[in-house]
Amino acid sequence: MKAIGLDIGTTTICGVAIDGETGDVLESRTVANDTFLDSYNAYEKIQDVDLILYKTTTILRELMENNENINSIGVTGQMHGILYVDKKGNAISPLYTWQDGRGDLLYTKEDTYAQYLTKKTGYHMASGFGLTTHFYNMCNNLVPEDATNICTISDYIVMKLVNEITPVMSPSNAASLGCFNLKQKVFDFNVLQKVNIYCDIFPIIKQGYELANKTKEGTAVSVAIGDNQASVLGSVKDMQNTVLVNVGTGSQVSIGALGYIENQSCLDIELRQNAGEDFILVGSALCGGRAYAMLESFFRKVMMLTTEDTCTSLYDVMDKAMSDEKASENPLIISTRLSGTRENPLERGSISNIDVHNFTPANMIAGMLKGIAIELFNLYNKMCEIKQVRATTLVGCGNGIRKNRHLQRILEELFHLELRIPVHKEEAAYGVALFSLVASGYYENINEAQKVIKYI
Repeated sequence: MKAIGLDIGTTTICGVAIDGETGDVLESRTVANDTFLDSYNAYEKIQDVDLILYKTTTILRELMENNENINSIGVTGQMHGILYVDKKGNAISPLYTWQDGRGDLLYTKEDTYAQYLTKKTGYHMASGFGLTTHFYNMCNNLVPEDATNICTISDYIVMKLVNEITPVMSPSNAASLGCFNLKQKVFDFNVLQKVNIYCDIFPIIKQGYELANKTKEGTAVSVAIGDNQASVLGSVKDMQNTVLVNVGTGSQVSIGALGYIENQSCLDIELRQNAGEDFILVGSALCGGRAYAMLESFFRKVMMLTTEDTCTSLYDVMDKAMSDEKASENPLIISTRLSGTRENPLERGSISNIDVHNFTPANMIAGMLKGIAIELFNLYNKMCEIKQVRATTLVGCGNGIRKNRHLQRILEELFHLELRIPVHKEEAAYGVALFSLVASGYYENINEAQKVIKYI
């Protein structure tokens, strides 16, 4: 039996077909999500919903044509963002992505829209959160007149695949919009009424591993889930005893929690609803893997000072420099908090412990990699204080880890655990394919489905 997983990311759209019994990836397709729309407003980050739908369904059709006996389809994608649909189930707005900055504009003389919502509701609300975007649009008469529901892009794709006119939503996607009561798994309408947001705009919440419906050909389609949760499902066999580190452009560290955790007040650590009944603790570095890309860009600009030619990628050169030069006994200490932290958005990165011997490119590379790892390790330590138990397994994913053996080694040294990397590279698409196999009844539970995950 086979399954397809679709991942609608911000920059790429990916689809995989997997063998449900062996876990092997049978086929993978990825296209650029080059659907951003031009805007006169610098803060506005919006995408073309119809073009995303076309690209996604094209990938799905090709995977279905090339792979027989597809049991189920799962969909995941970028969280936080929203779009508006009408009573016929058609998109009547662009996708306002998680990168949209309208929530950081001033609402009052003192507060931005996001800050005002945070004060009025008691929930941490950021720009890019769906309800922050919706509140701004309400206040500025930007909500389409015919709008009946808001939903995420993955919810919309699911609705179209099963030919429905009303979207449904999982708790993982719902929580990403803001003002969601994790304990009761419902939007907190008591506080939302304070800002004139009412229940009729929200989709129905489907709990657990559920199907949205079936395609016209009869293939089961599961309710969409968040991409962070999908990546966890597609990378980890035992979430309760595993710490998952993901380094791409950004970086995250995640670990499972058996139930809702009361009084979890650390802003750097977020409790998220997982795909089923359990939860995950998630720590996100606001810059993360981007810091290493910035260092590579810096080296290229230095190279270009001596030539008019455009310099190509230096990642291979940086890797060789780390291999050739002996590690300094007095290393550079680099903080990669170049975009601040959730607890202190104004904090910035730094380089310290510089002496006449260690100020070299290789030491700067080593310091940057260790800085990325240390920030994640410190977030993990905060999770351990909350959970009161440490992980026994370390899993890594994302290109920042897959392509950098030096970062792999640094992570193993910090966590004192052997790093395991999944064989498949499309963790979120793979994870939502497993989710669909559970929702369709092929697997009894997610623990059984995750047994097919293999590591390098």
